[in-house]
Amino acid sequence: MLLTLSLLLSPGSTAPTLPFEATPRVVLVNFWATWCGPCMEELPLLDEMADRLQGDAVAAAVVTVNIDARRRPAEAVVERLELGLPVHYDPKGAVVADFDPSALPATYLLEEQTVRQEWIGGLDPTALEAVEQRIRELATK
Repeated sequence: MLLTLSLLLSPGSTAPTLPFEATPRVVLVNFWATWCGPCMEELPLLDEMADRLQGDAVAAAVVTVNIDARRRPAEAVVERLELGLPVHYDPKGAVVADFDPSALPATYLLEEQTVRQEWIGGLDPTALEAVEQRIRELATK
């Protein structure tokens, strides 16, 4: 199943097609870049959350989309941070243009092709706990 996201991306809006497949009903999509300090702080926290969700067999996915023009620097970050979560590359900016976030990092919580929530800027551990709780709630309804 390919997910789609709307250009308006307000909560409840239907969403453009993502160029990767995600099968769960609930997907957290995070946009990041290597030059973004808050992104570098947030990525390991997202990776830990993805591990917890998978370990608890929660029917949800956490995926990231790197928007750097060159792939190698992003791959180096993935290696350095030892990220296990899926990283997709958008060097031409086609996917991020459809979302049109005002800043990075930008994170979108989707349920069955519907935007449920959007966060712009880095999420700290406390905020990510709330995000994880929301994912668990959506995944079990």
